[in-house]
Amino acid sequence: MVQVTDLADKIADPELRRFASAGESDRRLVLVEPDLPRRWLRMERTPARARGFRPAAGASVDEELSRERTSEARRFLSDLLHQEPRWLATARTFVVEATGNEVARMAGSPLIKAIHPNRRLR
Repeated sequence: MVQVTDLADKIADPELRRFASAGESDRRLVLVEPDLPRRWLRMERTPARARGFRPAAGASVDEELSRERTSEARRFLSDLLHQEPRWLATARTFVVEATGNEVARMAGSPLIKAIHPNRRLR
């Protein structure tokens, strides 16, 4: 079983952390954030007549490394859950339905950066 301190590192929400540590058998929708390289954006000054900055050419995240890590995390989640996780590309996050025990196992993986409850925004 995953240690409670490990859960606290990856699961900030106290209710989801309790759900994982108790190993509950009901299933919940959760957002699983893989450990991907940080996005970055290099800016350059605009020409003298214009004011401000604009994104510089070639400024982005390491796409190849991101694809590799995303694929590894997808395989891990597929094997664990016996179903294909849904990928939200803009958020760079998977949406999965998992039991408390499965959430705890996700938190114990170095492929996973954070796990969040899936909540409806108002």
